[in-house]
Amino acid sequence: MENKLEKIIVEKLNSIEEDLAYIKQHMMEKEDVLSEEEFNTYITAISQAKAKKLKEVRVEALRAGFKNCWAQKDFKTIVTLGDMIPQNILLEDEQLLMYYDIAKDRV
Repeated sequence: MENKLEKIIVEKLNSIEEDLAYIKQHMMEKEDVLSEEEFNTYITAISQAKAKKLKEVRVEALRAGFKNCWAQKDFKTIVTLGDMIPQNILLEDEQLLMYYDIAKDRV
């Protein structure tokens, strides 16, 4: 009887873990979509005639956007946007700095 109950509990816990993994994956995908949308607003902002440097940006949105630009070999966008954000944001994030530095060499 005790082994049967233990087996049921383990199965339920495994099911819950699978559900949580699915939820986490789904939330990450939604976050990526939102980050891409936010990144596109940054692109739009710097594409205007008298564009000013962006003062407030989310690092997650920049990472997602730079990753997407990298996949599309759009190095110019990475460099252009990298030049329009506060320098400390680039310097404090290894991923952003890597994308920016290598893209700058390829432009």
